[in-house]
Amino acid sequence: MIVLTNLQMDKILSHAECAYPDECCGLLVGERRVRDVFVREVHQSANRAASPANQFEIDPQLRFDLERRMRQESLDLVGVYHSHPDGGAWPSETDIDRAWESDLVWLIIDVKDGSAVATRAHLLLEPKLRFKETSIEIISN
Repeated sequence: MIVLTNLQMDKILSHAECAYPDECCGLLVGERRVRDVFVREVHQSANRAASPANQFEIDPQLRFDLERRMRQESLDLVGVYHSHPDGGAWPSETDIDRAWESDLVWLIIDVKDGSAVATRAHLLLEPKLRFKETSIEIISN
């Protein structure tokens, strides 16, 4: 399960809607406790993909800066989020081909005509093979 606050989810959904008709993307920082992932921070990224309408690429400088800071603060990169404009909240073939870190949660937002309509979380079971849906819990701030 992935646990986010309602403000964190609102930030992600707003980013997805503002990026439409392109994909948005960002990183989730937090901690792992047994099988659950607790998000502490949401970091929006510019989409650096050559075709942002149907692909995403996190800004490598954002990841680098977060990795350095997380080591000092005992936090982890726990997930990545991105949107699928008019494409469903399920991992695409491109997602499966590009996924390599099996310890990250993939939060995918389906955006239809500029409005976020569904959000699903997925765990990568084996790199480049398949994802499994996991639950999302939204808590108050």
